[in-house]
Amino acid sequence: MDEGIIIRQLNQQDKTGFINLVNEYIQEYIVTEKVFPVKFDSSIGQMYWENITDKPQDHRVVVAELKGQLCGFCIGEIHHYGKIEKVYFQGNQRGEIWDIFVSPQNRGLGIGENLIKKAEELFIESGCKDILLNEVGVDNGGAKKLYERIGYQLWNMRFYKKLG
Repeated sequence: MDEGIIIRQLNQQDKTGFINLVNEYIQEYIVTEKVFPVKFDSSIGQMYWENITDKPQDHRVVVAELKGQLCGFCIGEIHHYGKIEKVYFQGNQRGEIWDIFVSPQNRGLGIGENLIKKAEELFIESGCKDILLNEVGVDNGGAKKLYERIGYQLWNMRFYKKLG
């Protein structure tokens, strides 16, 4: 990884850069997905910000910074187990990664891997015994290879159907 890249936790000073990066992510992935054909709305980045800052005790958000600009993020959350889940999983909670994004011009530098590793550290510090990557696009072969290379295993699949 480039020595000038800093991997750290999100802070209040990151608000504008984070919102802009989320909007870039939404435009690249969500809007282009055929399953969820939505129109881009620049308020989505603000909604992400509000969601993760609403319950900071449960969210683990890591960012990558290069030359003073955010160039990637990993959004995670602590999932607290219910009674039935405790039968199947270790401990009382697990880490869940919801979104990972690295701006296109900064891909291939090891940023995504380092974002995930930092998120894993934060989950371990919080007492999590396992971690779940919630979704990866079926066509995102690069992400799948990365996850497998750093020790993640395919665990489940999700299907989607629009009603009405």
